[in-house]
Amino acid sequence: MEKSINKTISKAMIIQGICFSLCFFAFQLTEFTINDRAESLMGAQSVNAVYSIGIACTALGFFSFSVLREVYKSEKTRKLLVSIIGLISAVASVMLLFGNDNGVFLASSFVALLSFGFIGANVYYGFSRVFLGNDYTGRVLGIGMGLAVIFQFAVQNFVVTKYAFILSVVISISLVVFFEIGITDGEIQIYTIEKIEKNNHLPLIIITTVLLSLVLALMDGVVVAKHAEGSLSVSSYARLFYALSLIAAGVLADVKKRKYLALVTLCSLFASTISMAFISNGSTFFLATAFMYIYSGFYVMYFTISFIDYAPVTQNGELIAGLGRIIRSVVAAITAIPVVLMFESFGSVSLIVCSSILSVIVLLLQINSISKSLSTNEESKETERTNRDSIYENEIINDYTEKFNLTEREAEVFELLITTENGTQEIAD
Repeated sequence: MEKSINKTISKAMIIQGICFSLCFFAFQLTEFTINDRAESLMGAQSVNAVYSIGIACTALGFFSFSVLREVYKSEKTRKLLVSIIGLISAVASVMLLFGNDNGVFLASSFVALLSFGFIGANVYYGFSRVFLGNDYTGRVLGIGMGLAVIFQFAVQNFVVTKYAFILSVVISISLVVFFEIGITDGEIQIYTIEKIEKNNHLPLIIITTVLLSLVLALMDGVVVAKHAEGSLSVSSYARLFYALSLIAAGVLADVKKRKYLALVTLCSLFASTISMAFISNGSTFFLATAFMYIYSGFYVMYFTISFIDYAPVTQNGELIAGLGRIIRSVVAAITAIPVVLMFESFGSVSLIVCSSILSVIVLLLQINSISKSLSTNEESKETERTNRDSIYENEIINDYTEKFNLTEREAEVFELLITTENGTQEIAD
C-alpha cells in the first residue's frame, strides 16, 4: 500500500504534529484528573464506572466528527464548529475541577471528554491527509505522543495544582483550535493529490485492533481500580516506559514502510501477557505496569498509524482516521467493570488465560501478513543482488568491446555467448 510521495517536512506537517501532541497531552491529563476527582468526590468504587462512561463519550466525540462533517459542508461553518467545541471543552475542564456537586462534576467531565473526542478526530483527520505517504509519519507521531506523556507525567507529579491543570488544558486546546482553523482544506489537499494504491487490509486492521484492545483492557481495568483504591499508582515512574515505547514504536514504524510494525507489536503483546502474573503482587506491580505501558506504546502506535495511513484513500476518511481510538474507547468502556469483577473472583490467572487466548488469535491473524512482509524483504534483497550481477556483467562486456574494438553486431554475439546457455547455432539463428 505504501508509496513514498513526500520525503520532506512542511509547515503544515509541523503544525499538525504539534496539534496531535497537544491534543494527546490534554486528553491524557484530563482523563487522569477525572478519575482522581471521581475517587475524592464519589469514592474509589465509582472510578471504573466514571472511567467507562467517560471513555465512551470520547468514542462518541470521535464519531460525531464524521457525522457533522457530512451535515456541514462549508469550510467556514466547520471552523466555527471547531471553535465552539474548543470553547466548550475549556469551560467543561474548569467546571469538572471546581464543581463539588457530583452532578456538575459528572456532566462537565463527560462533556469535556466528548468535546476532546471531536477535536481529536479533527486533528487525526488533518494529520492523515497532510502526512499521506510521508516517510516521517511514524517518527512525528511517536515523538509527539511520547513528549505529550512526559509532560502529562510532569504536570501530574510535580506541579500538582488545579491551576496548573487548567492552564495546561486550556492553553493546549486553544493552540490546537487556533492552528486547526488556520489551515484551509486547500493547503491540506496539496499533499493528497497523488493517491496511494488501495488494498483490502482494513478488515484485518479492525479485527486486530479489537483483539489488542481487549488484551490491554484486561490490565487497564484492574490498574485503574487499584489506583483509585490508593494501593498502587499509575502515575509512578513506570509510566515513562509508555513515552519511551511510543517513541520507539514510531521510529520502527517508519522502517521499511511499516514492515516490522505488526511484528514488534506482537512481541510486546506476548511480553504484556507474561507480565499479568505480577499484577496482583504489590512488590511486583511496578514491573507489571512497566510491561503494560511498553505494550501500550506499541499497540497505540499500531492502531493510530494504521488507520491514519489508510484514511485518505477511503471514502470515509473522517471516520477511518480516528477509528482506532473509537475501537479502543468502546472496548475499554465495555470491559472496565467486568474485568475487575473477573480479577476479584478468579485472580490474575483469569487475566493470563484470556490474554494468552487473545494473543494466539492475533498471531494467527497476523502470521500470514508478517511472513509476507519478511519474505518480500528477502525477495527485494535477491533482486538487488541480481541487479548488481547484471551491472557487473554489463561492465565486463563494455570493457571487452572497447579493448578489442568489437563492432555492434560482434558485441551482441559476445554478450549472448557469456550470458546465455545457447549454442552457436541458436545464436546464429
